[in-house]
Amino acid sequence: MSMLSQEPPRTVQVTVYIDWDALEPSIEVEPRLGLSEEVKQGAVYGVSFALQEAGTLPCAVRVAEITGGEFANPTVIAAAAANATWGAVGFQVGLHLTARIDRAVSNALAMDARTVVAF
Repeated sequence: MSMLSQEPPRTVQVTVYIDWDALEPSIEVEPRLGLSEEVKQGAVYGVSFALQEAGTLPCAVRVAEITGGEFANPTVIAAAAANATWGAVGFQVGLHLTARIDRAVSNALAMDARTVVAF
């Protein structure tokens, strides 16, 4: 999956798995992926944002795969992670969220931000 309404500079795909039966809510990025802290922070932010906006029940989310994101901006990673999470929980993303995320991604790319620009 990639950014919501415009093509990102690099295509980023994120795969998430949801565990609705977990004893405690959590978000984990697979350690085996060997990703930078910035990329991991982007993924966690995107998943957390998506769950909050979707109003889901508490769950555990495992970010199992991030491809194309090794050198991507953390905000692009966050957008891809949010999109993957919404897909996994069956949430329909409205235009207001799409516009909000697009603005944040555009700002982050313009600034060459090394941290996540909040949606």
